[in-house]
Amino acid sequence: MSNYPATVNEVLDENFKYKKGVIPALRMFKSYRTGEYPTEVRLAGMRILVVRICEVYEVIPSKVAAEDIDGSFSGRSSYSRSENLITMRGKLSIITLLHELAHCIYGAGETQATRWSVNLYKRVYPEQYAKLNHQGHCLV
Repeated sequence: MSNYPATVNEVLDENFKYKKGVIPALRMFKSYRTGEYPTEVRLAGMRILVVRICEVYEVIPSKVAAEDIDGSFSGRSSYSRSENLITMRGKLSIITLLHELAHCIYGAGETQATRWSVNLYKRVYPEQYAKLNHQGHCLV
């Protein structure tokens, strides 16, 4: 049984608070413009971002792997707590990475993971966020 919010609007919060260092870490990642690079370089940038944010939250950094990167929907991505592993599937989506990273930080709750990731993405990538369509709890 999932506990995803029914819509993105349910979790939007302009005043959502992040620990000091999280927003600067994502802004630094954004400045690298990793989307313009090959998959392995982009994945390396994602791994660095995960380490930086995990340091802020004082949790063991999750490993980040990729499989079946074919440009399709990233919703098959996942986080395994037992392996402390984020597996990106479909495409290397930063919002999906943030969602899976939220599971590393907060646990299995889908509403909290969606709230944390969507609001962080919207704050640092407002132009890209505005171009996305809401489909249930997902942004596509």
